[in-house]
Amino acid sequence: MAAVSGLDRARHELGHHFVGYHLKFEMGEVSIEPPLGNLVFIGGTSELDTSRPITSMPDLEKWCEDRVKVLYAGVMAQALKSGVVDNQAAIDLTQGVSGNVDYKMVSQLLNLLRNIRYNDRPPADAESAMQADENKLWKDTSDLVTSYAPEIEGVAIDLLKTLKLTRQQFEMHPLVKARFP
Repeated sequence: MAAVSGLDRARHELGHHFVGYHLKFEMGEVSIEPPLGNLVFIGGTSELDTSRPITSMPDLEKWCEDRVKVLYAGVMAQALKSGVVDNQAAIDLTQGVSGNVDYKMVSQLLNLLRNIRYNDRPPADAESAMQADENKLWKDTSDLVTSYAPEIEGVAIDLLKTLKLTRQQFEMHPLVKARFP
């Protein structure tokens, strides 16, 4: 298992948090857990309420896309290098300890989207169309995470010191207030 530093974990959770906040999900607490003994993995959580009114298929598709972006944002924020997402590192993280649970949820949501959007197409065509959609979601998320990189980095340093930020502490953080007036 590759070592995950506290700062990596803080960036990961704050990636989820900033993108969720941007997409108007109701965000809760964000936290990281210190390692126990000699363990190298540091866990964490970014709480969000996924409740939204869904009254049409376009609403459902939008909800799925937004949820995928929030899930992708963790590995992308963890893969920030000099304020830019290292795409290959983020892809690698989706298969590792840091991102495999998130990516399993992404896969389920993408499958749902494919079944909604492309159910009338032959399987190979549906898969190709959905791959294009997934690539766009990945790029859109990468752009979002890159746009919030300075804030993610700054708040991550503070999260590493406190291990937890309540919703109010997150919203009142000077970097968050400056970005979301």
